[in-house]
This record gives sequence, C-alpha cells and structure tokens, in this order.
Amino acid sequence: MITMAKFVAMVIPQRGFDEHSFHEMRKAFASKNILVLVASKQKTSAYGDATNENFLPNMTLGEIRVEKYDALLFMGGKGFAYDKDVVARHFVRKFLDDGKLVCTIGNAAPMLDGIEENWQIFKEENTQNAKEFGLKISGILLGEQNEVHDL
Repeated sequence: MITMAKFVAMVIPQRGFDEHSFHEMRKAFASKNILVLVASKQKTSAYGDATNENFLPNMTLGEIRVEKYDALLFMGGKGFAYDKDVVARHFVRKFLDDGKLVCTIGNAAPMLDGIEENWQIFKEENTQNAKEFGLKISGILLGEQNEVHDL
C-alpha cells in the first residue's frame, strides 16, 4: 500500500521566531516523515529570537496553496505579529473551511481568536488529525490554549 506524504506549511515571523520550538517541531515532523515548507512575510532571511539564527523561508505567506498542505502551523516568538495580518487570517479560515488542521505554538495562539465557531465544528476532527500527525495536544483547542505541539 502506498501512503501519501503529509505536508505542513509552517509560518514563522520574519524577525524573532522561536528557534527552539522551530527546531523541535521540524524534528518531530521529520520523525513522522511529514514534509515541512516554511513561509514568512518575505522570502528573505528570517531571524530567531534567541541566537539571531537566520533561516531562509521556502516561500512567502501569500504563496501558500491550501490545496497542497494538510496543516498550517504558526510558530511563535518575540517577533510574532501575524494575528492582525489579513493574509494570514485568510489562510487560517481557508484551512479550517477545508477541514484541515491549524496549529499554533506559544504566543502565536491569537491567530485562532475570533474563530471559535469553527473550532466547535472541527474540534474532534482536528484532534484526530493532530493524532495522525503524531503530535500530542496540550489543553483544549479553544480560547487561550490553541496549541498543538510535540512533547
């Protein structure tokens, strides 16, 4: 039986992304053979919040094609500012409307503020999707605890 690969679009802040979580999540996904492509506001070096590590994203946020990904993950960090970004919020809605998993790490949780009605609908389905990704869920998928992460 051939299993289709899973793909995650990981969104990081251009400056101040959470380096530790970034590397931990990439390792966790790699261990499950899940392919990760990284997006940021620009396709130029993004910088971490601890050692100022730089990482060149694969694409801009606007280049994400919802149909190509199984999940959308927003990484937090000192520089997180996507919660008020119209394009980023559009992608959250689109992924949820398509029944796909949307995750946040750390202070990226505000990405899910104001869309609780979708989480009520997709809560059980997304819990199962997260388990399929081999991830453990912290807390509940509503309110301030909108985190999915590997422990």
